[in-house]
Amino acid sequence: MQKFRNVVVAGVLGLLAVGVAAGPAGAAPTGAKNAFFLTAICDGRPVNVVVNSANGRGSGTMNNPKGQANFAPAHVVGSTQVFLPTSFNITFSFTTPDGQTFTQVQNISKQNVSKGTTTCSIDITETSPDGTFSLKGTVTGRFV
Repeated sequence: MQKFRNVVVAGVLGLLAVGVAAGPAGAAPTGAKNAFFLTAICDGRPVNVVVNSANGRGSGTMNNPKGQANFAPAHVVGSTQVFLPTSFNITFSFTTPDGQTFTQVQNISKQNVSKGTTTCSIDITETSPDGTFSLKGTVTGRFV
């Protein structure tokens, strides 16, 4: 399991490096050192967001037994809107160059979820010399 975690972390870091390199430069939150850019489809429309809370690269979640970093807000790029997640149904996969695949499913939800929720789907696949990383699933929350 530790080997799997290391491979998944390596895949996430590789994807994050691509996201940071591809993202726009500028003021916070998009200019943050550990910013992670992605496009989600929320209620049928594409939304470009950046997540940079919780150390931006998963360290906050991995080192925090309460898992608060799981619910880091996503800032809508070019807007003052913020997406506050309340539940996740996400599958992380990493396939090595020799074809070995490691998968981790994360289904978590906050208690006492407020009304007025939006569901966003995420489908990201990135390939590097180290392998292929994918992040697929849904995130539910609300825009404020």
